[in-house]
Amino acid sequence: MAAILVFSCAESYTQLMSQLYLPAFFVHTLSAILLPYLQIILRNHGFSHGSTGMLLGLFEAVGIISPFVIAQAADRTGKYRRVLILVTLGTLAAAVPFSLIGQMAAVTISISALAWFFRPLWPIQDAMLMHRVGNDLWKYTKLRSFGTLGFISFSLFFQFSGTLDVQDNRSFLLWIAISCLLYIGSVAILKPDVPLSAEEKLAGTRRFWRHKGEPPLFGKKLLLGISVIAMNRLSMASITNFFSLYVTEDLGRGDLVSVLMAISATSEILFMLLAGRMLRAGVRPILLIGASSFGLCLRLMTYVLVPTLGGAVVGQLFHSLVYGLFHPAAIMFVNNNVEVRHRSMGMALYTSIGIGLPTVVGAAIGGYVIEGYGYGGLFASYTLFAITSLGMIVLFRRTLMKRALAQGS
Repeated sequence: MAAILVFSCAESYTQLMSQLYLPAFFVHTLSAILLPYLQIILRNHGFSHGSTGMLLGLFEAVGIISPFVIAQAADRTGKYRRVLILVTLGTLAAAVPFSLIGQMAAVTISISALAWFFRPLWPIQDAMLMHRVGNDLWKYTKLRSFGTLGFISFSLFFQFSGTLDVQDNRSFLLWIAISCLLYIGSVAILKPDVPLSAEEKLAGTRRFWRHKGEPPLFGKKLLLGISVIAMNRLSMASITNFFSLYVTEDLGRGDLVSVLMAISATSEILFMLLAGRMLRAGVRPILLIGASSFGLCLRLMTYVLVPTLGGAVVGQLFHSLVYGLFHPAAIMFVNNNVEVRHRSMGMALYTSIGIGLPTVVGAAIGGYVIEGYGYGGLFASYTLFAITSLGMIVLFRRTLMKRALAQGS
């Protein structure tokens, strides 16, 4: 797998690999330690399923607001590299009390701070990558696939090295710190961002409201597409927020969480590269997003109908459709339907409203669904949101299938 990825990236190794592949790799090592285990850190503090769901919802709720605030600062100044370093330092600082102090008030404050700094990493890094590679989504897709390789590498390392104790939050904190420092180092060695012109700085100060005669910051097609994405991610929220607990509590195999995460991430790599090729060949992004929603239905029903470790493995393989096809398509859809000078704001809209808001709702109600109907009831009920996403694509296909005027897709 690694050999295939390296071969596909060889053509641009000297000018791109040394500059951008390391940040893409190491930001996913931070994801490998934080996102799958956030729910377990909370449970280690002794919180119930309901409280865990509400705290995860708070994490996502704060993560809706902060990308807009911080991404606008990145757009306004053009200092993507500096902003990424600062928010990573903030993530590390917030992780300390979150991991070590188990009182509700302290956890509420620290998880809010953690979300405030951690969530903007993604839209700002995506904007930085697109800014540096231009509109060639194939290059971006290869960078993103290399990042997935980072997630896989660290997930397997945690599984087989025995260095991560999932019952000890101090162990989580140690690896969060190591991951943050690795990422900061990879960003610090990048070439400085190109300074913005006075005109670009003025354009970056644009707010959501507009004066009479000005075009809207976000057009109808983009907003409809974000709504489709949001329903897709609301369905995915049952997996994002509760899969690790499902494996730990229902299947009794918490020791295999990292392996199962690595399986899903591995399955996404080839499909992500395939998505990049398909998009480059002219396939409409919204069609791949629809394929992702269909894959979500299959994945969730696999967990329901085959509630065993084997079923969990098969379900994880559907991540190839659910995320491998989805992410490049969603990035291209947003990139092609927002002005270049507002790219970070467009990515923030995708991260906050397309992903963050549905994850808030999914996390907030998911814990109570589990308490009332179990994990089977959770996964079965959340397929309805994926079906809704597919229905919206059919209903609004004329608008969603229009080519972007500026960038042709």
